[in-house]
Amino acid sequence: EQQHYELVDWRRAAVDLNYRRFFSVNDLIGVRQEDPEVYGMTHATVLRLVAEGLVDGIRVDHIDGLADPAAYLERLAASVPFVVVEKILEDGERLPDWPVAGTTGYEFLAVADGVLIDPTAAGAFAEGYRDLTGDDPDPAILALTCKRERLKRDFGSEVGGVARHLPGDEQANRAAVVELAAHLPVYRTYVTEGSRAVAEADRKVIGEAAASARPGLGPAGAAALDRLVAALLLERPAPEAVRRFQQLTGPAMAKGVEDTALYRDTRLVARNEVGGNLGRFGRPVAELHQANAERQARWPRSLLATSTHDTKRGEDVRARLAVLSECPDRWWPLADRWTGRLGAGVDPADALLLWQTMAGAWPLERERCQASMQKAAREAALHTTWTDPDPTYERALATLVDRAYADQPFLAELEELVAEIAATGRTKAAGL
Repeated sequence: EQQHYELVDWRRAAVDLNYRRFFSVNDLIGVRQEDPEVYGMTHATVLRLVAEGLVDGIRVDHIDGLADPAAYLERLAASVPFVVVEKILEDGERLPDWPVAGTTGYEFLAVADGVLIDPTAAGAFAEGYRDLTGDDPDPAILALTCKRERLKRDFGSEVGGVARHLPGDEQANRAAVVELAAHLPVYRTYVTEGSRAVAEADRKVIGEAAASARPGLGPAGAAALDRLVAALLLERPAPEAVRRFQQLTGPAMAKGVEDTALYRDTRLVARNEVGGNLGRFGRPVAELHQANAERQARWPRSLLATSTHDTKRGEDVRARLAVLSECPDRWWPLADRWTGRLGAGVDPADALLLWQTMAGAWPLERERCQASMQKAAREAALHTTWTDPDPTYERALATLVDRAYADQPFLAELEELVAEIAATGRTKAAGL
């Protein structure tokens, strides 16, 4: 059987990979679905199940990882009557005119969650967070910082793959790739080698990203940026660089925002979900109605998700935590007191996350709470990471959890708070 990829020593993966992978998971190897032979081999079973009537539809994960999503979906639509795509749409972004029923529903989840949060509490939560942690991060700067970190730390080989397929100095090209990818306001653009023109939406976001990226680059980097942008706008032939860049920006956004930034800003984690926007604190009900009307007009068979395998918390936990936005005067004095009494040795933002985790999911087994806090700290990558864990900080975090579960005055106050917010949380959850 023909092999459609070539392996490389795993230890070199972050900087010198010679195959494409799923995000930064080395043993999930990407294959070239744009090749008809590869498509036929990898889809034989699922297409047979569809043909036999055993499968009615297909959910396509990480559609933005493909070289040419539109062409892939055209081929799939010829055999499958119902297809939905996992496409994360940013605020104001519209799904391309693909032959699909719609998305898997993250844009609905973001607005549905948002209407459960009281937007008038934004100031109180900003003040409370600043007083407790000493920080009030700008969401756009936070996302940019986290994307840059991930691009440099986890996707060095992918960045290099783009840079090597551009003319000019490779180091300058790498700097331009990182900055443009970090500043791109959406998951990806859809420019293909056979495109006659660049879609206006793509042209707009490329231009915006380039204008924002330029000040962070020196003369050589700025020249490299011009080369990259010219390639993306089909003004200069570099099809391999264009393909690789577009397959890079989705993972950079996912790992930088979904899996890093959403774990760093812990002011109200009911908001911290895939497809959400840390720059929004609550959403008006009118926005939900408008979004539903537009979806009914354009994508009436699109899925409406409230929880998926990628959501950080279940609907019931998010709904209960959303109630805190209605009682900031009750919540922040408790969070301050608990952090002051019990939070020694850990980042106050992590302590705040613990209080929310326990309040949102109580009663919660200690072991699940320990695992959740370790995961969150590693994802945030400020004090410990998956690839370079810090045993000292992780022990301090585990000690905090143990201290909380053993502290009877804290548990009494926690249970009193939960009793106050649980009923309203159930009402909100029923709406989801």
